[in-house]
Amino acid sequence: MREREKPVSSPILADGHQVRYFEFVDFERKFEECISQSAVRTKFAQHSRRGKNIAGDVMSALEQVYSTSCDQKSAKVEKQRILQEQLTAVEEQLTAITRQMKDKIGRMVESVEHKVSLTLSQEIRRLSALVDEYESPFRNERAALEQYKRALHRHVESGLGSRLKKRLSSDIGHEMDEAQKEMAERMYNILPAHKRAAAASCIVPHQQPFEVLYRLNCDNLCADFHEDLTFRFSYGITAL
Repeated sequence: MREREKPVSSPILADGHQVRYFEFVDFERKFEECISQSAVRTKFAQHSRRGKNIAGDVMSALEQVYSTSCDQKSAKVEKQRILQEQLTAVEEQLTAITRQMKDKIGRMVESVEHKVSLTLSQEIRRLSALVDEYESPFRNERAALEQYKRALHRHVESGLGSRLKKRLSSDIGHEMDEAQKEMAERMYNILPAHKRAAAASCIVPHQQPFEVLYRLNCDNLCADFHEDLTFRFSYGITAL
């Protein structure tokens, strides 16, 4: 183009050829611009419109995602608030149930201690009858005497334990069962309604019969007892 813009001087060319030459060059430039603009309008304009459409679709999708996320966030925040309130209520109920059951267990322990003490006192008064039931032969040799005492202790432990178990296990077991049922029922009631059916198989009171085992160590209880087998005749003038 730059070479074309420089007209060639020649004596053969007619006058005014330079003006016509520059007009032709100007025409070429304008023609090139026209072709370029036409190409832009036809080919590149189509790509531009498509790009604008794509950008518009992306913007619409992003706006929809943003709107949906805002709605979901609001719903989740509200659900979190409700769950937090429910959790706080459940924790308060659990605290109250724990405190009340601890008090109930404390009263049960005191009641059991009183019943065991009273029953044991009554059975101790009948201890002579239990000793009379022991039928092992008595010998006063030291080795035989120690064996006799140990066997007698085992007999007293077994008999006294059996009597205490027979008299107390039923009442204490009934109290334990009632306490377990009450605790299970209260734990069941604090659950949401839609979860109670699933928890029904988990919150079950202890089904095995309650038994009280009593361990009386007569060897320790009688450790400071020393028998006196010396014969003393007490029937005489002074005793009459």
